Amino acid sequence: MKGFLKIGLPILWVLLCMIPILYNVNALPLQIWDESRSAINALEMLANGNYFVPHFNGEPDLWNLRPPLVVWFKALSFKFFGHTVLAQRIPVFIAVALTCFLFIRFMANTLKEQLMGLIAALVLVLSPGYNTIHVARTGDYDAILILFTSWFVLTFFRYLYAPTDKKQNYYLRLALVALLLAFFTKTISAFFFIPGIILYTLIDKGIAFVFNKRLLIHVGAFILVIVAYYGIFELINPGYIKAELANNFGRFSETQNEATPSFWYFFKLNSLKPFYILPLFGLVLIKRSKSPDKYRFIVFANTLIITYLVLISFSSTKHAWYNAQIFPLAALSFGIILFSVFNEIAKRLSKNPTFIAILRVVFMVLVFSIPYHFALAKAENSNRFCNRDFHFDYLRQLKQGNFSIKPYQNEPEYCFDERMVYESFLKEISETHKTFAILTDDPTDYRKDTYNPQIVFHSLVLKDKGTAVNYVTPNSIEVGQKVVSCNKALDEKLLQLFTVELIEKDDNCNLYKIIAKK
Repeated sequence: MKGFLKIGLPILWVLLCMIPILYNVNALPLQIWDESRSAINALEMLANGNYFVPHFNGEPDLWNLRPPLVVWFKALSFKFFGHTVLAQRIPVFIAVALTCFLFIRFMANTLKEQLMGLIAALVLVLSPGYNTIHVARTGDYDAILILFTSWFVLTFFRYLYAPTDKKQNYYLRLALVALLLAFFTKTISAFFFIPGIILYTLIDKGIAFVFNKRLLIHVGAFILVIVAYYGIFELINPGYIKAELANNFGRFSETQNEATPSFWYFFKLNSLKPFYILPLFGLVLIKRSKSPDKYRFIVFANTLIITYLVLISFSSTKHAWYNAQIFPLAALSFGIILFSVFNEIAKRLSKNPTFIAILRVVFMVLVFSIPYHFALAKAENSNRFCNRDFHFDYLRQLKQGNFSIKPYQNEPEYCFDERMVYESFLKEISETHKTFAILTDDPTDYRKDTYNPQIVFHSLVLKDKGTAVNYVTPNSIEVGQKVVSCNKALDEKLLQLFTVELIEKDDNCNLYKIIAKK
């Protein structure tokens, strides 16, 4: 029985946690920005054999400047599972599962109660800010980053209170390995918890602990590795450092949005509102329950959350997923608090172990059945398309602080614009048509509105399968070509210039054969 509780139950629980993440995930189209760009980097890496400099459109990629770790993961996944959208998301799903395991083991080993970890894992995967596109349901960087930063902060917490020098050395080195992996995932985004860690350590341990010889030596070695990384990549990809610094620090100093976001944007997001009251209530509850380890961890977690939110709120560029790294700490705090609430209730009802075990099951069902149902219902409707101008206007007003505006069909993150409609149509027609062109302006230039790496990714995949695909503009079309059009404005130009035969269509796209010029 003990073996099952230690190994079997966590495995079954993680499988339960993965259902809301994986449910209907194939309905999500390949996302326009980081997901599709890194997927193309991985395909080109496999094709050109250059495993250190990611390429896009046959040239070194100086837009996606992150280290190649995630691209390696995707390339490996393509090797094993084929060149599909789902394959490039598998590293993210593995990261989500490992994050849940991390929670369970941390709570069992550090706070000596596995149930708190089980609760925290379920809270995390049911959190709207985590179980969403760009984080846990698509092949972006953030879920992998979250795994490593969560590993870092939890291991650093254990370092702070390790009972012996040997264990302190072990946890400190392990924490820095995790932080290094986080850096190799998304560079400076890995360091946003550092101000909170310094503040908490100064308050709890004092300045002498922060500047002790062991910590300074390890941090110095860590910095040398980072400097060496930039030096090596500048040598193999000249211009890398300048472009990387401009990209990262440019997001803080200049907005990449059409509107200047409100400072309070992250604090007012709907995905964060459930996390405000309970941690404050929980601090009082756990203080009264005389559980110093739990109280200490919640103070640690909330110090990191608050400093993180303040730091990213100063950024001129704001996106909803920038706050995703705080959800693990919030979920762990929730796990502790909900467990403590349960214990308070159980103490007043019975001391019988069997009755308490039954009560635990009932408690979990009552607390999580409705959020679990909502997560599945949200995933069921995860393939909506909408008017791009309306959707962008909604996001623009939200970032300016107008939180009363109503989103398109309840959930803005699941409202996709017309650039993402190509995927299902290209898959369908490629089964019967082995030569065609895609009507588009330049889909490879991120500075243009026509940028669409989803088209580029699927074109590369189709070419690997023997389908001849190229891009055409209305002025470069030749008579006799088969042309795919999913853009209404380009469609109108095409029909003005040519007589066509409609071969296939769906709600968003058409496949034409060009008969003659008008």
